[in-house]
Amino acid sequence: MSKVLVDRELLDRWADKLEGADSAGYGWEDLLASEIRGAFAQPAEAEGVQVVAYADPKAFENFRVLGSKGGVHGHEWMWAKPDAGLVGMVREDACLAALSAVTAERDGEAESCEQWRNLALQFDRHRMSALAHLKMAVAGQDGAMDACRDFLAAPPVPGHAITEEIDQLRAEVEALRKDKARLDAIEQECWDVRFLSSPNADAGDSSISIEIVGHFMAEPCERVVGENYNENLRAALDQAMTAEAYPPARPEYDERGRPVRAAMAAKEV
Repeated sequence: MSKVLVDRELLDRWADKLEGADSAGYGWEDLLASEIRGAFAQPAEAEGVQVVAYADPKAFENFRVLGSKGGVHGHEWMWAKPDAGLVGMVREDACLAALSAVTAERDGEAESCEQWRNLALQFDRHRMSALAHLKMAVAGQDGAMDACRDFLAAPPVPGHAITEEIDQLRAEVEALRKDKARLDAIEQECWDVRFLSSPNADAGDSSISIEIVGHFMAEPCERVVGENYNENLRAALDQAMTAEAYPPARPEYDERGRPVRAAMAAKEV
């Protein structure tokens, strides 16, 4: 039986999730959890790499330094048998070959894990949808029987589609977190958000610029801490949130058009 590297923590989490889940009497979740636990309970093996010699680290370092200077070092630094203080040495090509083989097996196992994950998501979504339709039918809701017929006629939602939906929802949640931070900043700093209109010569329309104005005790009492000329309110707020505590009357920019504070922070990093 071939042994491969797997993410044991990930498999363990999935086994915990599957154990005890309701499969409407079929018991496939417990069976799958048992198979997963049995797989990663197998002992690990290291194949393809053997120790070919043993070296004295200090003697080897002296040999390396003196050898680079053209000198001669008469102390033996490599032995065929192990001893206290010696370090095992292996062939580089053997290590690379073993690493390549393990990497290939790991990638194959990752693909297999992804397939199992998609299958589990598909079963879980289909099971929950079936229970929801059954509750609708038992409650006698209008249109429940038609909805049940449509559900039974439709194929299950593929697991990869559920994964894409989860990723999309996570991205939306992250975007909402950032917007909340922007709204919190407006409330905490008592900023004014001003939209300014400027005519575009003979074009017959106008462009909108946005200014985030902060209020200070010292002159100038009103200072533009963030601005944007492309109607991007979020960009203006992001600039204001990185402004210094006592900014100038208007943001200052370097020769590349970047806010000076952001440019200085980039140089410090």
